[in-house]
Amino acid sequence: AVGLYPNMDRLSSQLLPASRVVGVVDSGWFMDSVPYQPSPGCAAAGDPLKCSVKENLVMGAAAWHPAVDADCAHAKASSPDTLWQCMMGHYLSPYLSTPLFVFEWQFDLAQLYHDGITSNPTTLPAAAVAYAQQSRANLTQTFVLAATKRGPRHLHFFSPSCYQHVVLNDKHADWVQVTANGTTLPDALNAFVRGEGQNATILLDD
Repeated sequence: AVGLYPNMDRLSSQLLPASRVVGVVDSGWFMDSVPYQPSPGCAAAGDPLKCSVKENLVMGAAAWHPAVDADCAHAKASSPDTLWQCMMGHYLSPYLSTPLFVFEWQFDLAQLYHDGITSNPTTLPAAAVAYAQQSRANLTQTFVLAATKRGPRHLHFFSPSCYQHVVLNDKHADWVQVTANGTTLPDALNAFVRGEGQNATILLDD
């Protein structure tokens, strides 16, 4: 999903006007959080599973020299060490013109794993639960900010309140029953792909 952001507009420009292009991001709206429990394994071994999302993208940007969105790259030109931000949805979304549908579990287990919470936080001490709750609050706040920055362009967030990762694959065979704020995921995707409505939409479970 992270690899989708830098390529959506490029692909869209190649296919327009013959085709209408939209982007669907499944569980890739990651946060550059300060980890609950930093792992020394990242610096020692460079193991991506033991690194935070930010640490992975910093290393990735240096290794890949990615062809990120040109407008985002221009905005970061004065601080090249922040180019990794052009691969993160909440930094990049103001620069994108392709309509975007973001599916994100509010307690994404991959996000929390990279933040040092390696199992369901409800089984852990109160401090871990509090961290997970704050992570959720930070995540949903980025939805609001992104929708504000993109104005009338079509930006859709669908975010159930569960501890899981990804939905549109065989790991979640009953994805058609997943809901947020009373709307099913298939109905939300259908409305998005059909281009119904002109304003940003945020569907959240509490």
